[in-house]
Formats: sequence, structure tokens, C-alpha cells
Amino acid sequence: MQNTRSANEIDIHVGQRLRLARILRGLSQDELGKKVGVTFQQIQKYERGANRVSAGRLVALAKALELEILFFFQDLDGAQTGQQRALPINALSDEDFDIMDALTKIDNSKIKRTLVRLIAEIAD
Repeated sequence: MQNTRSANEIDIHVGQRLRLARILRGLSQDELGKKVGVTFQQIQKYERGANRVSAGRLVALAKALELEILFFFQDLDGAQTGQQRALPINALSDEDFDIMDALTKIDNSKIKRTLVRLIAEIAD
């Protein structure tokens, strides 16, 4: 019999979306945890999909990150709708997240655009 409390692919997807949102908002795990009343270790577990995020906690996270709750479920079925640009979140590595994290900390938009062009050039 399968443990119904263990994380599944939906939990992992929600965790990946949480990590993406946190990084794009420029928050550390500790800062986000304080905003919603949990430890940074709990945020780590949510992001890895090791622990499920309850509905109430997901609402609190969405508010703390200034997002609609549906953000966490976007691209779950792989479908791309409307103006949404599908992000292959499960294809992102730790290094990809590190790059996004570093870019969000740069305030100078000219430097940021230059770095994005450089990365795109290297990728081609």
C-alpha cells in the first residue's frame, strides 16, 4: 500500500515553481520562511517536493510572493495556454537557478541585458 502522505510529481512541480518564484522575487529561503511562519528548512523541503505544501500554506506562500495561487500549477499538464510562455521547469538545473538568483540581484538593467545577451551568445 502506497503512503498517501509521500510527495508525488505534483508536489515536486509545486516545489519547483515555489523555488522559481522565490528566486525571481530575490528572497532567501529564510526570508520567505519568516514571511509565512516556517523555517528555512521547511521551505527547502517544500522546494524539493520532500514535503507537501498544505492548501493554507500555499495560499500564504502565494500572498508572500505576490502571486496568484494558480502560478504553482502552471504547466503541470505540459499545456501552454494563452500568453503563457511554457517554462520547462523540470529541465532546470541547480546552476540554472543559481544564474537566475544572481541576475535578480543586479539592479542595473543595462548590465542585466548585457549578461542575458552574453549568455544567449554562448548558448548558440
